[in-house]
Amino acid sequence: MPHRTATAAHRFVALLRGVNVGRGNRLAMADWAALMRGLGLGEVRSLLNSGNAVFSSPVADAAAHAAALRSALQQQLGLDVPVLVKPAAVWAAVVAANVLAVPDVNPSQLLVVLAPDPATLAGLQALRTWLAAQGRSLSDRRWRQWLGLMRCAAASEGRAELDALDLWLAPYVAAATPDDVAPLAHWVQADWLGAVAHDAPWLQRAVQAFEQQLQIEQSARDDADADNAAGKLALARAIGMGAGPGGDGSAGDAGGDGMLRLVSQQLEDQLKRRYSPVHIAARLNQLAELQQQVQTAHDHTTAQARQLAQALTGRLWLPPELAASWQAAHDHTLAVLQALLQRLQLAQQGFAALPVDAQQDRGGP
Repeated sequence: MPHRTATAAHRFVALLRGVNVGRGNRLAMADWAALMRGLGLGEVRSLLNSGNAVFSSPVADAAAHAAALRSALQQQLGLDVPVLVKPAAVWAAVVAANVLAVPDVNPSQLLVVLAPDPATLAGLQALRTWLAAQGRSLSDRRWRQWLGLMRCAAASEGRAELDALDLWLAPYVAAATPDDVAPLAHWVQADWLGAVAHDAPWLQRAVQAFEQQLQIEQSARDDADADNAAGKLALARAIGMGAGPGGDGSAGDAGGDGMLRLVSQQLEDQLKRRYSPVHIAARLNQLAELQQQVQTAHDHTTAQARQLAQALTGRLWLPPELAASWQAAHDHTLAVLQALLQRLQLAQQGFAALPVDAQQDRGGP
């Protein structure tokens, strides 16, 4: 935050929750204004004794202002209260969209509620849309009761604000009948939290296709030398079968057996098709692209799992078995993706080990 008087580059509205209500969280408006000016904010004005204020700043980041103001309130005045900062343009849009704006209504009697966490508000809107698609709806009274319940849960868990995970209560509030609980719970887990076990079928098929192609290329014969090498291999095996005492096909001496195996292996290698470096490089590049897709999915799921684990810390109301099912879904997906990465690594090693004919170029895969 800049420590200088700001010009009117950007105008903001700051809202404090729970100050000067009863005997707790007392805040003099003069102290509040002085604190804001001390942070380099300009054109500061407060409204009555509410804690609401307007200010200007050359910094356009409303979230940064909210964080700085909340920290300053804690450090300088010993107040730990939620701070919400919105640009003036947002307030202008709210006023313009007011469906209750009629000439006979006193503006001071109209209230608007803003969510500090946009994700929570987005979740409520997504749930409303889902309920409407199911032919269901919640009364305004039920929405208010649910909001109060979520706030109660947050306060008992030591949180001053709601977050997106608080929507886990939806099945127990929005369900009209017991049969509605399961679909709502699935919406929370799958659509809202994204905590669903995935087997990644498309990636599974892609990896399997490369594995099958590797088997084909490893077993392919070189047509140019196939007849000659195959005849020599058959002769070597026939000689080996008759090399024992008495020519009865029993095993001969150890040295002879070792030589036979060496010759047979050399002839087997001659039968294998050899591939150009361009062909092998193309296969490895294709595998690298697929590996990157799998790794990206793995990293995304890992981030989701960590974010969920962090959000679950300190949740007193959330049933442990429900939290465990969400985490197990991510664990399953991660195990599937990790197995695919290991299979891709083996496939890469297999293609890299294909016989190479540096003298010929077959023009790619």
